[in-house]
Amino acid sequence: MLNLAKKKFATFPNIKFELADYTKYSINGKYDAVVSFLSLMYLANDEMRKNIFKKVYNALVPEGFFISEEINVSRNKYYQEICMEKWIEHMRKSYSDEFIKTEVIE
Repeated sequence: MLNLAKKKFATFPNIKFELADYTKYSINGKYDAVVSFLSLMYLANDEMRKNIFKKVYNALVPEGFFISEEINVSRNKYYQEICMEKWIEHMRKSYSDEFIKTEVIE
């Protein structure tokens, strides 16, 4: 996903891309935006998520924003199926079914 983002935004030289474990990474500097994709759900607990939110908040300029894309995961099978269907429907607006299957879901 990071390589795809780099390709899509190649004409914007002021965008910085980082691939890092933000539980260990120090965000240095101030940013207009911080983007996270499919990562917060893997943190062990809510306390870790709160720490990430604080770290990101402190790295943002005034009126900066944090974009986080996550998948809802539920023990309720019916609810989980609905969430996956809606998420795939959303992803199809930008990506092919083959890309979603091979690069995202797997």
